[in-house]
Amino acid sequence: CYERFDEGDGTEKLERFFYNSTSQKCEKFKYKGAGGTRNNFDKLSICKYDCEREKECNEEREEGNGAEFLLRYYFDYNDNTCKKFYYGGIGGNGNNFFTRTDCDFYCAQKNLNPIQFFHKHCWEPPNKGDECTAGKFDIQSLWSYNNRSGECEPLDYTGCGGNDNKYDTKQECQQMCGVYDYE
Repeated sequence: CYERFDEGDGTEKLERFFYNSTSQKCEKFKYKGAGGTRNNFDKLSICKYDCEREKECNEEREEGNGAEFLLRYYFDYNDNTCKKFYYGGIGGNGNNFFTRTDCDFYCAQKNLNPIQFFHKHCWEPPNKGDECTAGKFDIQSLWSYNNRSGECEPLDYTGCGGNDNKYDTKQECQQMCGVYDYE
């Protein structure tokens, strides 16, 4: 994250993201296809996860302004745990999460190898299942985590066999496999 920005060499114009340590934000740039530094991310979500979260997780709890009384979670750096608080709805800072799961994943789990945190089935390859016997062949539209792309993708499940890397909704897949859509 703190390596200098370098667009690389070549003639390609690939959309990438880098962490700007001055603005403390991930920013878009056009990568030329070769060389450069490791401060070069394919997805905004990966750049944000790798580079912006440390700053946000270390910020003090800030209730914000406004008349709302919204249940949220913040990371308490001293206790290394996520705790409840009530957000006013306006302002505040980045240490403000809709769910405890989001807070835990984003902050409390930062020192773990991601494989230790993700649900074990996320690492199984997507599998649509086998052709069912006895006339049962109802295609189900489910979701599966693709560990090559790092995304939850649609899965047309046959209803028989396969593995446990299948989820009823995209949201369930994202929660179980640690996929967060920041874009």
